[in-house]
Parts: sequence; structure tokens; C-alpha cells
Amino acid sequence: MSARAKFVFLSLCFLPFSSARANGVPQKTLPQEPLTIQTTNEKVTFNVEVARTAKEQEIGLMFRQGIGDDEGMLFPMPGQRYVQMWMKNTLIPLDMLFIDHAGKIVAIVTNTTPLSEELIDPQVRASAVLELKAGSVLRHYIYDGDQVIHPEFQPESNP
Repeated sequence: MSARAKFVFLSLCFLPFSSARANGVPQKTLPQEPLTIQTTNEKVTFNVEVARTAKEQEIGLMFRQGIGDDEGMLFPMPGQRYVQMWMKNTLIPLDMLFIDHAGKIVAIVTNTTPLSEELIDPQVRASAVLELKAGSVLRHYIYDGDQVIHPEFQPESNP
């Protein structure tokens, strides 16, 4: 593993120990916000929890028994960086969308393995990760290059 990968891995995966992780208790539901994905064929709207703090991001969807078809969690990050995720203590399979600062989907990993500690590393720079219920990408025909519309992103204007 390269030095950069180790740094990213450590910064995302080894955040301060939390009681929620120790007790197997999911964090309380965060306020939901609408998020839309403009695909080639349609606009798809999800109600997402936004994990903005380090603690919220550390726990994420761990220990949740499920999420709805139109629900998810958004993990915004400052700047653009190489992002690695894992499924430790996550009981449900997820689709992960890696998104740049302008809201463009730059990588997608589908149907992740629950409870896996294997790194999910699309090797792209991203400003956020969106986790959706597994199967959402396939069901809505979501692809790399599709546009995510949410206040966290600033789409580039066309001249």
C-alpha cells in the first residue's frame, strides 16, 4: 500500500473510538435532505442523511438494519482527495457513488459486502461519497458522469 493510500485509509477508517462502535448501536438518524441524481433518462430524488462531522462519518450506516429504497447517506469532505471506504460493522449491502466537487459521479461501486474490512478503493479523487441501498444504481440506470444535485456541490457552469 502506498504512503498516500495509508494516509487516506488511516484518516477515514481509524477515527477516534466511539461508544456507538463499541456497543453496536447505530447513530441516531440525522436530518434528511433531498438529493437528486440527473441520469440520462430521468431525475431521481433520494432523501439522504448528511454526515458532516468526523463522528457522524465514522459511524455512518454502521449497525443499521436497513434503509429505504429512496434513502441514503452523503459523506461530504473538504477538497478533492483519494477516498477509500470499508463496510466494517455495516450490516446492509450498499451502492457507493464517488462524487467530485461539481457533483459529477466519478466512480461507482455496487453491492458492497456487509461487514467486510476490505478496502473499497476506486482510485479516483472525490469530494463526497453517497451510499444508497444496494441495487439503486442498477434500478435507476445511474452511471459515471451523471450529475448529483445537492447544496454540497457547485456544478461548473457552461460558458
